[in-house]
Amino acid sequence: MSTNEKTAINSREASTKEIVNKPNDAAESALAEQRTLRLMETEATRRLALYKTLEFCVARRTASELEATISSLPEMHASLFSTSTLRQWLEDAGGLQRIVSEEEEGEDNWQTTSAGQRVVESMSLPRRLAKLLQDHPKYRDIYLEILHFCLTPKDRKEIESMFDEHPSLADPKIYCTALLGELEDVGALEWAEKWKTAALGAEYCDCAE
Repeated sequence: MSTNEKTAINSREASTKEIVNKPNDAAESALAEQRTLRLMETEATRRLALYKTLEFCVARRTASELEATISSLPEMHASLFSTSTLRQWLEDAGGLQRIVSEEEEGEDNWQTTSAGQRVVESMSLPRRLAKLLQDHPKYRDIYLEILHFCLTPKDRKEIESMFDEHPSLADPKIYCTALLGELEDVGALEWAEKWKTAALGAEYCDCAE
């Protein structure tokens, strides 16, 4: 067999492998996206920390960078699970991948997979905050008032005293603590000893004025 024939055969085999593997890769990526989304839903109290882990690792990060950044999040202060546990969950789901260092004493790196990046895009915090306000027009003003009020950190009693008798919460009667949880879930409000408006919430306050 001539060299040209071997080259042609190898080229066809490579093309065939590419054609065969692409659907499999796409299917696995879609499954990884579904698993990662399911993880976010089942671990609702840790959803924000999981999301921020994926968002942070869109750019490749060392293990120490990842640990330092995620462990410092307000969402992790009272967490029963460590950064490494959340990282492992995301890796198992297929949203995060470990890139093993080739150096003997080098650090492993972590990077969000293509499936994880799609989850970051679909669960964008600005988009979720906008949707929260759009889906609950009755409470839009009080959501924004809470964010303005908490630009200076406030404890729960201060917030309850200010908002529990708000006309928007009268019929049906709900308590403002329910709204705090919703704002926290979309990254607009955070708990760190007191309730404080997060950077996203502060930006939205500026845009709403």
